[in-house]
Amino acid sequence: MYVPKGTITVPVQPITKPVWKPSFRGQGGSWGSKTYQKFLKEITQPLADACKDIDILWEPLEVWLDVRPKSPKSSKFPFPQGDVDNFSKAILDACTDVLWIDDWQIQDEHIHKEWAEPDTDGYFKVSWRVLPVPTDKWVIFNERKVQWELANEQE
Repeated sequence: MYVPKGTITVPVQPITKPVWKPSFRGQGGSWGSKTYQKFLKEITQPLADACKDIDILWEPLEVWLDVRPKSPKSSKFPFPQGDVDNFSKAILDACTDVLWIDDWQIQDEHIHKEWAEPDTDGYFKVSWRVLPVPTDKWVIFNERKVQWELANEQE
């Protein structure tokens, strides 16, 4: 179903995306974080479930992220320490090929972070709205949609 505006909630502990760590002598590399690798595995099914009735988004988007890590028993900080942009990177990358074709489509982004309610597991929400861009003039959006559809029919 086409949903030009909506919200999904994903019951997975949000994390910050680590930096790319090149391997010895520049031969590839990895994200270097077992926590991030675990996040990518854990998020697959809950994200797919949250998006199951939504057709892939392919137009320009405005996105709101509500990031709610599990609250620690005690903290000297009133909200999560992680850099807000790094929370965003992990979530936007995870939504690529599931909710939208690619996060390059996001033209405007709003992020809010705070602790989840006490004794509640961490989660995050993604809200979006399709931006009014004439796709007949900017055909790149239609081209990317067709490319994505062709690539995913062959799987």
